[in-house]
Amino acid sequence: MNSIWNKNISLFTKRFPQLAQLLLPAISSFSEASVVFSDIAPAKNGSVTASENSLRLHSAYNPEREAQSAVSSAVAGNENCRAVVFAGFGLGYAVKEACSFSDKKLVVIEPDAAHFLSALFLVDWSDVFSFPNIVLAVGCTPEQAISLINANGVLESAFVSVKAQTAHAQPYFDALFALIERNRHKEKINNATTKKFARRWNLNCLKNAGTVALLDGVSVYKGRAENLPFTVIAAGPSLSQIIPYAAEIQRRTVTVCVDTSLRAMLSAGVQPDFIIITDPQYWAYRHIAGLEAPSSVLITSCDVYPAAFRFKGRKTVCCSSQLPVGKYFERHCGEKGDLGAGGSVASCAWNFAHFCGAQTVFTAGLDLSFP
Repeated sequence: MNSIWNKNISLFTKRFPQLAQLLLPAISSFSEASVVFSDIAPAKNGSVTASENSLRLHSAYNPEREAQSAVSSAVAGNENCRAVVFAGFGLGYAVKEACSFSDKKLVVIEPDAAHFLSALFLVDWSDVFSFPNIVLAVGCTPEQAISLINANGVLESAFVSVKAQTAHAQPYFDALFALIERNRHKEKINNATTKKFARRWNLNCLKNAGTVALLDGVSVYKGRAENLPFTVIAAGPSLSQIIPYAAEIQRRTVTVCVDTSLRAMLSAGVQPDFIIITDPQYWAYRHIAGLEAPSSVLITSCDVYPAAFRFKGRKTVCCSSQLPVGKYFERHCGEKGDLGAGGSVASCAWNFAHFCGAQTVFTAGLDLSFP
């Protein structure tokens, strides 16, 4: 094996020992014949270049300059950029160039281990493995990759992707970019909502801080229900068809009810196991005003209309606030457990079910696209 390969593998194993262990069978059997690229030859400036499926992966003249331009353009197009995400990378020139951005995180995504190892066989990745803030997502699913991207914020991430470098796994990258677009849209909605209601949320946080500090967080339920099925009960038109079976659903599953469907559940004589209200507006509180559910646990947050904390249930617990004011109080009083923000309380209910470890989640009254 060549010296570049030996050097790269040594550095890779030291920097990412767990990933190296997962890839050990592929590493042990890798040889020059395992390289997936073709037309491997020096570019005009002497650097290595290659092709795959008749598609040239990098410039035949100056791969580094081409990579520098691609990375700079991606970062310059995102004023709030905190991370640079590489969907595929060819031989890795763009990843190497991005190491000059010491203030950003690098997320490198490649579903096929053979492509990753082939790049290590041909190009020196020393700069990459010495970069202090980098994540290598090799062989992970699109869902796992999107979670790494969301950790930095999809709107705060710059994306570098070249068609020739993703063609070998196009269905994978199509699925990944569909998830990226969906999460980008969701973050835009959440940001717009925060901007619109920030004043009300901040006032609520200030009024509720003392109460919330004394309450348990949803973290007490984290991973506690791995073998139990959950049902998320929303308030779409189809709920009327479900209500006659509410008692049976309650008997067979853990029920998580959103605030807007509580009145209907109580009218059927059923107190859900959990009730969720996270909307800060007074009119959201009105959905539970005057109601009682002594057998139910209310899940809420520091942001809600203060009267919501007067609800008479078995217990009230809090999830983490999405606002800076709420997060400030949590840093001093203890974090509650993040259920995310997704544009509706039903999203939080769904997240709560998975937060508890549920493998099976049913939905009732969740009429997607109903205005």
